[in-house]
Amino acid sequence: AALVRDALLEHDILAGTSGDPYVLRLLPALILQPKSRWIGFLIAIAIGVGLGLYYTWVVNPVQVVDTAYDSLRIDYRSDYVLMVAEVYQLEGDPAEAARRLGRLGDEPPALIVQQAIIFYEQSPATESDQALLVQLRDALQVWNPAP
Repeated sequence: AALVRDALLEHDILAGTSGDPYVLRLLPALILQPKSRWIGFLIAIAIGVGLGLYYTWVVNPVQVVDTAYDSLRIDYRSDYVLMVAEVYQLEGDPAEAARRLGRLGDEPPALIVQQAIIFYEQSPATESDQALLVQLRDALQVWNPAP
């Protein structure tokens, strides 16, 4: 086993012997490598990062596109309504909440909140989120905008 171990070590494969002279322990995952391989690896990583940055900043940069609030999918609309409900809980201003909800279209604000409530009833939502939406809907139903 010692002769085989020595032959493997000459090929940079780490192996060991045991108390039994006929048993050889192979460690195939541990192959001895010179430091120049690590340097090459790090250079390859640096080149890859550099090329990636060049591509994303020069060749094909991100283009920011603003989307109108009223064109959002129902899940994003509902998330927006929930955020408005969270802000309403802090501020307590139904007029400001109605103004924010007005960005979602010409429907009455209470109806927009009701649509979000229906959406969250069909998808997983916490009870506290549902309570916030119900609180906002109730406040908007009794709120009278100033003429």
